[in-house]
Amino acid sequence: AGRMADMHEFRLTPEGTALMTCYPDTVPADLTSLGGPRQGQVLGSIVQEVDVATGRLLMEWRSLDHVPVGESERKLGEPYDYFHVNSIDVAPDGHLLISARHTSTIYKLDRRTGEIIWRLGGRRSDFDVSPKARFASQHHVRQTDARTFTLFDNGYDGITRSHDESRAVILDVDESGRTARLAGAYYHPDTILVESMGSVELLPDGNVLVGWGRAPFVTEHTRAGGL
Repeated sequence: AGRMADMHEFRLTPEGTALMTCYPDTVPADLTSLGGPRQGQVLGSIVQEVDVATGRLLMEWRSLDHVPVGESERKLGEPYDYFHVNSIDVAPDGHLLISARHTSTIYKLDRRTGEIIWRLGGRRSDFDVSPKARFASQHHVRQTDARTFTLFDNGYDGITRSHDESRAVILDVDESGRTARLAGAYYHPDTILVESMGSVELLPDGNVLVGWGRAPFVTEHTRAGGL
C-alpha cells in the first residue's frame, strides 16, 4: 500500500497473510512538553497485515493514532523516534502483540480495530510487573502459550542504560490477574550489554536459544539456566 517494509519483522500466518513492520512516517509535532522544539518531528511506527497472494492491505496500524509521544522512554532526538516497533506476534486468541523498543512496552492490539487491549511494561503498564521481571528496550517478544512470554531484554538503547547487562527472559504473565513474574533469565558468560536486536527461542527439547543481537554470539541454555 505504497509503503516499504523494514527489516524488523516479517511473520507469515496460517491464514496466508504477512505481518510486517514498515519504515516510519515522519510527522510534524510540538515537542515543547518534552523539552523539545515547537516545530519538531516525530517518527510514527507502522504495522501492516497484507494478503500474500494478492498483496491486498488488510490492516494498517499507526502508533501515533494510539500511543502518545509522552509514553516514550527515549531521550529526545531529531526526528524523535519515540516508539520504534521491532516485533509482531499473534497471541493464542488471534490478537496481536507488538514490542516497542523506545517505550519499553509490549502492546496487545485488537487485530480488527487496532485498539490497545493492554500494555505490559513501560510508563503506563496495566500489569503489576515484579522487580526481577522488569525489562527495557526489548526485542523479539513471543507468546508461546497462555501464560508464557519470551523476549530479549536489552536494558540499553544505545543512549540510556537501564540494566548492567542484557539477558533473555521468560515471563509468566497472568492476563486476567494483570501480573507478570520472572520465570527464567539467561545471561551471557561475559556479561555483555547489547544496544540493539536480539532474539529468544524455546526449542522443542525445552532448551533456550539466545541470539545476542549486535553482539556476535549465540548461546544455548538448559531451561534451568545452564550454558
